[in-house]
Formats: sequence, structure tokens, C-alpha cells
Amino acid sequence: MTMRTMLQDLTDVGPAGGPAPAWPQDLTSSDRHHGALRGGPGGLDLEAAAWVLGVDPLDVRRALRGGSTLSDLAADRDVDLQDLVHVLTLAATARVTTAVAAGHLDPGEAHALTVDLADHVDHHVRTP
Repeated sequence: MTMRTMLQDLTDVGPAGGPAPAWPQDLTSSDRHHGALRGGPGGLDLEAAAWVLGVDPLDVRRALRGGSTLSDLAADRDVDLQDLVHVLTLAATARVTTAVAAGHLDPGEAHALTVDLADHVDHHVRTP
């Protein structure tokens, strides 16, 4: 299952109630796993964050390098912080699920990684 499928209900309306931005290519595709867009705080997926925020992923990276947090960016764009945390948690969960399916991660290890995942994401969204 792709992130696009998991978030189908979120694609009808974009951030701040406007039209939904184009959903990025499959967020779980293997060609992205080593890409530059997963370098957010705590390993968060900047492409998923950018989708929720309705901005270019490179703009998110620049803002973070400039000292902003993802929560700052959400506030600036009138995006509900919990929506951002939810999508980033789903993106991280999808990466873990993909790693298990590919045999790169043991299911027990995957469970340990995802137990407090929403709290981990919430912390890193708020931390510079």
C-alpha cells in the first residue's frame, strides 16, 4: 500500500481548505529511500511535510536550515499541526512497513520503532 492510497481521504482538500496540491510520487518508492528529501529533523520525510504545507520540499529544507521548525512553517501556512504530525507519522510507518516487506527489518524491530512514533514525530516537528 502506498502513502497515496493511505491518505486518499486527505487529497480532496489541501492545507487551509484550498485545493489539494499534487501528491508527490509514491512516498514509499525505493528510489526515494536514499534521496535528499528524508533529511528532516529526526529523519522526517520532507516531501511529505511539503505536501501538507503546500510548498516545495526544497523550500522546507531551506527554512529548516535557516532555523525554522516544521511547526513554525505549519503556523505560517495555517496548517493544523496535528495534520502535519499525522501525515509524517504515516510516511514513517510506510517506510518501516516497506523495510519489513523487503526483508531489511525484522517485524519485532519494526514494532519497537513504531510504538512511540507519533510522539517522536511530534517532538521533531517542534524542535529546530
